[in-house]
Amino acid sequence: MVDKNAAAAWELHFNNQLLINCDVEWQDPMFPTLDYGQVIAEEYTRLLKDWEDFYLHGLYTADQQYSTGIGVMAWTDEWDWRPQAFESANALVKPKAKVMVDSLDLVVLRDELDPNEMHRILNNEEIAAEEGWIVRDLKAALLRNYKSGSVTNDGEYQDSEWESYQKQVRDNEADACISTEFKGIRVFHILVREMPTEEDPDGKVTHLILPEDDGLKKFLFKSERRFNEMKNAICFFYYNPSKGRHHSIKGLGHRIFPHCTLSNRLIGHIFDGGIVATGLLLQEKSGSDASKLQLTRMAGYTLLPKDVNLQQTTFQPQFQHLIGLRAMSKEILNNNTGVFRPHSETLFDRQEQKTATQVRAEEAHEARFDKIETSISYVHWDRFHREIFRRLTRREYIESEGDYPGKVQAVKFIERCRKRGVPDELLFDSELVRIRSTRSIGDGSPTMRLNALNMLMGQRPSMDEIGRRNTEREWGAALVGYENVDRFFPVKSRDAIPTIQHSMAEGENIDMVQGNKRTVAIDDVHPTHLKIHVHPLMQTLQMLQEAPMQIDFERSFQFYMLVRPHIDSHLAFLRADPSRENIVKEYDQLMKQIDEGFKIIQKQAEQIARQRQQQQQEAQQAVQNAQDFDKLRDFVLKKYEVDLNHAAQMMREQSMSAVRREKTDVAIESQTRKTQADIENERRKTEADIALKRRKGGE
Repeated sequence: MVDKNAAAAWELHFNNQLLINCDVEWQDPMFPTLDYGQVIAEEYTRLLKDWEDFYLHGLYTADQQYSTGIGVMAWTDEWDWRPQAFESANALVKPKAKVMVDSLDLVVLRDELDPNEMHRILNNEEIAAEEGWIVRDLKAALLRNYKSGSVTNDGEYQDSEWESYQKQVRDNEADACISTEFKGIRVFHILVREMPTEEDPDGKVTHLILPEDDGLKKFLFKSERRFNEMKNAICFFYYNPSKGRHHSIKGLGHRIFPHCTLSNRLIGHIFDGGIVATGLLLQEKSGSDASKLQLTRMAGYTLLPKDVNLQQTTFQPQFQHLIGLRAMSKEILNNNTGVFRPHSETLFDRQEQKTATQVRAEEAHEARFDKIETSISYVHWDRFHREIFRRLTRREYIESEGDYPGKVQAVKFIERCRKRGVPDELLFDSELVRIRSTRSIGDGSPTMRLNALNMLMGQRPSMDEIGRRNTEREWGAALVGYENVDRFFPVKSRDAIPTIQHSMAEGENIDMVQGNKRTVAIDDVHPTHLKIHVHPLMQTLQMLQEAPMQIDFERSFQFYMLVRPHIDSHLAFLRADPSRENIVKEYDQLMKQIDEGFKIIQKQAEQIARQRQQQQQEAQQAVQNAQDFDKLRDFVLKKYEVDLNHAAQMMREQSMSAVRREKTDVAIESQTRKTQADIENERRKTEADIALKRRKGGE
C-alpha cells in the first residue's frame, strides 16, 4: 500500500511534461507572444531530468513521506542547487516544533561524511578554512576514524599518521577499501537560527557540523549565518499536518500496521482451516504410536494402516474452501500490488462480468490521492522547486570564478534560457517569477488521468488552437509517454498559430505586391512579421527551380525591392535586443541566400523590361509613322483644298479684274471722249475767241 502511494506520488509530481509552471509578471512589448515562463519551465525540467539522482532522491522522499509521515530533503551548503534526501529518523527537531519550516529555530540532521570527499577538501587547506572547515579538528576526526579500523600503525607509509592516511587514499590500497579504516564519518548537521541584530534583523541560520564520536567533541565545520532562512537549508514533506506539530504526524505505515497485522493473522487461520477441511479425519487405536503413522496414496485411492479408524463415512474433500482461499489470496494480491483482474477464475458460481463503467470506477480508486492530500503535497513541492530555482539563479553563484558544486549545470541552464530569448531581468529577479509544481491531471491515478483526457478530447471543437494541441499531446503522453509523444503530436510553435500580427503582416505583403510601401512599427511582433514576409520570397525561389515559366519576374522583383528594406527594418529592431542575436544571424544568412536568388530574377526582370521597352518603342514608331502618314495625307488634302480655293479665288479675282478692266476701259474711253470733246470745245472756243479778237482788232 505504501509502495502504491509512492507510485501515485511519482505519477503526480514526476510523470509530467514539465515539472513546474512558471508564471512571469513581465512581458516584452516587442514580443508579446513569447512565453518566457514556458521557456524557463522547459529548461528547468530538462536540468532536473538530466540529473539522474533527482528521481532517486524524489522516490526515497516519497516513500519516507507515506511510510513514516515525513520526507526530508536538505541542502548542506549555500551554493549547490542539488538537494539530498534524508531518512525521516535522521531529521531531529524540538519536541514541540511546528510544521512551519520558517518557525523552526533548531534542526539537526544525522549524516555521514565521505572520507574521500573530505580528503579532496583538505587538499587546499586555505580554501577549506575560508569555507568554514576547522582543518585541525577535521584531520583529527579522519585519523580517529582511520585508526578505529586498524589497531596499530606499523609506519609502513610515512613518518606521521596523517601522511600514512593520505598515502593509503591516494594509492587506493586494498586494505583501505575493504576494511573499516575509511568508513564514513558520522556527524550531526546542526542548523540553528541566530538572534536578530542590527546587521541581521531577521536572524539568519548558522550551520555547524559535529561528529557523533563522543571521543571528539569538537566542531568540524562552522559557518555563521550561512543561510538566510531555514527553508533555504531544509524542506519537509508532510503526509498530513495533523495537529500542526512535527512529532504528532503519523504516516500511512502507522495507520495500516494494525489492520495488516490482523489481516495476516486471520488469513493464516483461514488457510489452516481450509487445509484441515480437505484432509482425512483419523482416530488411532489404543496402543498405537501416532508418530509412526503412514498413509499410502495411489492414483485413485488412499491406503490406511490397520492401526487407525476412519471417522468419515464418505471421502469428499472440500475443494470449495481452497478455491475460495485462492480467490481471497488473489484479491489480497490485487489490493497490495494494484493489479486489476478483469475476469474471475472461480471454479464454482462464476461471477457475472462487470461493465465497462464498473471497471473504470474500480480502476479510478487505485492509488489515487484525495483532494486534501494532493493540495498538501503540492504545497511542499512548490516550496522545494522555488528553493532550487532560487539557487540556480543567484547571480553571484553563476558569475563567480569559484568551482562551486553544481555550477556547470546551472550555467548551462542560464545559457540555454538566454539563447531562447529570456532576459536576465527575469532570470535574476525572483520577484518577477512565480514557481509552482505542475498540477497533474488525474490526482496521481493513470486511469483517472486517461478518463479526463478522453473527455477533453471530445471538447476539442470548442478549444482554440493552443488548447487543442495541448489536449492532443497530453492524451498521447498518457498512452505512449512524453518521450514518444513528439512522434505523433509534435509541438506546434505559437508563432505558427494565426493572430492579429499574422493578419497585419499578410496585409503588408498584399500592399507591397501592389507597389505600396509599408512602415515598420516598433510594437510589431518582429519574428512573426519576418516569417510571413520571407515566405513569399522563398516560394518564388522554389518556383524558380521547379517552374520558372510561371513566375512573374517583374512583379516578383518589384515586391522584393519593397519588402527587402522592410525586412531590414524588422531586423534592426531585433538587433537592439542582445537576446535576439541568434534570430538575427539566422535571418541574415537566409537573406543572403535570397539576395543571391533574386539576382537571377533581377536579370530576367531587366531583360523582360528591355524587351518590353523595345516593343513599346517599335509600337510608338509605328504609331508615329502612321501619324506622319495621316499628317501628310491631311497636308496634301489641305493643300489641294487650298489650291482649289486659291484657283477659285484667282478665277474670281481674274473675273473681277476683267470686269474692272472693262469698266475701266469704258470709263477711260468715256473720259477720253469727254476730254477730247472738252478739248475740241476748248479749241473751238479758243478759235472763236481769236477770231473774235481778230475781228475786233481789225476793226
